[in-house]
Amino acid sequence: MTTYFSRFTTHKSVLAALVLVLTGDLLVAYPYDDTQEVLPTYYDVTGITTRENGTVHTYGIPITNWPPRIDFLIIRGGDGGRAKAIATAGKDKTASGGGGALLSAEFAVDPYDENALRPGGQIQIIIGSQGLDKTRNHTAASGGGGATAILYRAPVDGAEWEMLAVAGGGGGGAASGDILGTFANNGRNANTTEDGDNGKRTGDAEGQPGGINGGAGKTSSLPAAGGGGGYVENSKDKDGVYLIFSGGRGRAFGVRGGEGAGFGSWGGFGFASGGGGGVNDDQANPDVGKGGGGGGYSGGGAGGDDDDASGGGGGGGSYISAWAISKSATTRDSNRISGQVAFTADVDSTGDLAGPTFNLPGADNAVQIFDYQAATYDPGVTAEDLYGNLIEGDNFIGDTFDQSSGPGTYVLNYQATDQFGKTSYATLTVTVKVATKPVFTIAGDITVIEDYGTYIDDFVTSTNAPDVDGQIITSYTVTPTFTSLFTDDGQPAINKDGILTFTPADNASGSTAVTVVATDNEDDLVNGKLEKTFTLTITSVPEPPVFYTESSMVIDENTSGAIVFTAEEPFGASILV
Repeated sequence: MTTYFSRFTTHKSVLAALVLVLTGDLLVAYPYDDTQEVLPTYYDVTGITTRENGTVHTYGIPITNWPPRIDFLIIRGGDGGRAKAIATAGKDKTASGGGGALLSAEFAVDPYDENALRPGGQIQIIIGSQGLDKTRNHTAASGGGGATAILYRAPVDGAEWEMLAVAGGGGGGAASGDILGTFANNGRNANTTEDGDNGKRTGDAEGQPGGINGGAGKTSSLPAAGGGGGYVENSKDKDGVYLIFSGGRGRAFGVRGGEGAGFGSWGGFGFASGGGGGVNDDQANPDVGKGGGGGGYSGGGAGGDDDDASGGGGGGGSYISAWAISKSATTRDSNRISGQVAFTADVDSTGDLAGPTFNLPGADNAVQIFDYQAATYDPGVTAEDLYGNLIEGDNFIGDTFDQSSGPGTYVLNYQATDQFGKTSYATLTVTVKVATKPVFTIAGDITVIEDYGTYIDDFVTSTNAPDVDGQIITSYTVTPTFTSLFTDDGQPAINKDGILTFTPADNASGSTAVTVVATDNEDDLVNGKLEKTFTLTITSVPEPPVFYTESSMVIDENTSGAIVFTAEEPFGASILV
């Protein structure tokens, strides 16, 4: 089976865990659904402006006559909200939201290319909403725009939603016409790179930091304004707390924007949502307004700081998969609109998927077994669709091998229908043969003399390697009845070439039966072995007598006596001389 997702970079698979956490969906197989709306040949939709329940469309890639390319001409993130403050005296102040990023990308569709989208897979489009514009007396602050994303889920077991492209949303603007302190601080445009942009502060200083590596932008406080969500995390405050005005992390099917804090407006819905803007309307002090960060691959930071500084929100980061065969990314100024996706997918009139394939034992759909194997034999036939999904249950029909079968030829039939409705057939021919014993000839009984040394001889003179059934002798097991006649490392043995070796123990003699068992490559306890027995004799050798004498003796002068010499024969009896 092809491991289809081995080519994905690690960071993209995190999205699957987020889907499980946020939706409770288990990551199980997502088979092709023939009721799924088919990918249109042309699509051009601008999302609605909303905090939740925004524009989400899911389509199936056709399994016949599929488009060889899907060309996403426009993938645009939601703009940040505009903030307009009605002045208490003098001119009104207006701060634009940042523009959502503008991407384009083209992807190949090919059932046999691991770097392409697969027919039968799904495309999901989540269009980021604009952060809500805000107009009010004194001070206004708006939410960031939501990120627009193109997701893909392959028609394979355990498939996950994968990011093809993410266009970041723009940061929300902040403005004040309060006589105690006026300002107009635009939200920042979304980035074309993956990291989110920092928020802004009045006086051209940096606001809260944007997210990196898929993280969220940081939230402001006093008053609160949300950072934009990233694909791996929600925006949080300095203490790591997720608040209702924070931008939400990336999620298949989208996530709602952050709620406005105080008199601020909410952030836009999106794959990763914009943070809400925040306003502290204090009649005795200069008003504080902070724009929300834009959602994105990484979120934009909120405007201002954790004190009373004001500012516009940072734009979210953007991403395009390495699968894209062509791509572009540009920044743009806000037009006060939600995100947009437009693509073309012209069909190919010749495309059709191949049917299932079978995994059969043996070669040429045939296998041979021996009769003693039939009682436990299972062919183990399986079938897969062209993407490596195992076909099981009612979609796989096959004959069962009768394990009581005797010698003969048997044909098993199989049928498999894959998730795309394609059906394939296969047959397996099983031939049951009678196993024959290995044949060998030994030289016969062997006699050696005591203390012979190491014996080496061509003992097995013939074998049937291979015989008509393809069996060959693979080993010989040699077992003497009396092992004490031999040294520990010189016990009788026969190698695969039939050479017998043994070494008698010192001064050992006697006879022993020796059993030789030849084992063939089937190693069957009934038909796969043959025993032969021979007698191995070690004859004793007579040894000369051994005399025991005194080394010296003393005899008194003028005395007489007898001198007796004692000798011991090889078998231990005494001899008097």
